[in-house]
Amino acid sequence: VAESARSPLTALTRKLAVPTWAVSTGKRTSIRSFAGTVTFKNAEGLREALSVIPRSRILIETDAPYLTPHPLRGRPNAPYLIPHTLRAMAAHLETEVSMLAAQITSTTEEVYGRWDAEPVTAPAGPFADLA
Repeated sequence: VAESARSPLTALTRKLAVPTWAVSTGKRTSIRSFAGTVTFKNAEGLREALSVIPRSRILIETDAPYLTPHPLRGRPNAPYLIPHTLRAMAAHLETEVSMLAAQITSTTEEVYGRWDAEPVTAPAGPFADLA
């Protein structure tokens, strides 16, 4: 995976002050990552931040085992629950889930690189034969 100079602000849990001048003047805002908390009824501030952050600057995460999305709040979080968060984000943004997923995939590759860009080889050691 390629290195990136970009560092996402992850697991946002409260209202995020996004300077409107950064959005309105086209300045590049930093990348923001949303977890299941964006689905909580009391997270209007997070959804407000989601609305003003350019879609090309949005990521999604689990922050497992915490911040489980609604309707499973209170249970341990895991990657398989990301669709709950993604659907809630897409509904709030009034966009298709597939469109938001494609944009998030593009941003993920921008930040972390493509998974197939640099094949991973097993390190030398006792488990090298398992690769």
